[in-house]
Order: sequence, then structure tokens, then C-alpha cells
Amino acid sequence: MKMTWLSDFHKLVITVFKTTMLNSKPKEVFYRDYKNFDINKFNCHLNMIYEITNLSEYKNFEKTYISVLDQHAPCKKKLIRANHAPYVSKFLRKAIMKRSTLEKKYYKKPTETNLRAYK
Repeated sequence: MKMTWLSDFHKLVITVFKTTMLNSKPKEVFYRDYKNFDINKFNCHLNMIYEITNLSEYKNFEKTYISVLDQHAPCKKKLIRANHAPYVSKFLRKAIMKRSTLEKKYYKKPTETNLRAYK
């Protein structure tokens, strides 16, 4: 006599939809580069401009201050990936990029050395 066993999941119904998600666009972050910023030079330049021009109105002062600041600490733009997480450090990001390049290299040319480098 042959017995057929039924699973406990015989009433379970599963539906799977195949979906695709659009990749998010990278975000632009604007910041000031204070790498070569010297506060003394900035103050001297600002004082020199202040003596020459009339800065009695706030708009004039703001325009002058921003123009001097742009010369000493220029604005820069950086693209951040859409799936950026704040806990991912620069070291970890570089490791992920290196792993991805090794993976692509292995898939293009699946040799033993590329496999060892990838794993």
C-alpha cells in the first residue's frame, strides 16, 4: 500500500507578481569648501570692502558678504546615491565599490583567479 502525505500548508495560497522598480535619481548636495579657508584673510578682505562700499542696507551687506565668502570658501556640489545611508562610512563605501568591480570582472571573465578575488 502506497501512502501520499499532505503538507500542513495545503490550504496556503501564494500569489507572486513580477514588478520592476525605477531607480531613484542621485541627490545633489551643495556645501562650502573650507579646505583652504583662512579666517584672517577673509576678515581683511571683508573690512577692505566694508570701508569702500556703503553697506547701510541689509541687501547690500548680504550681497557683499556672500561674494567675499564665495572667493574664500567656494560653493561645491556633490552627488549622493539615492540609497545613501548616514551610517555608511567612506571606508565601507569604497569596499562596496571594490566588491562590485570584482563581481563585474568575474561575470565578464569567469576564471579561477577572478573568482578568488571576488570571494
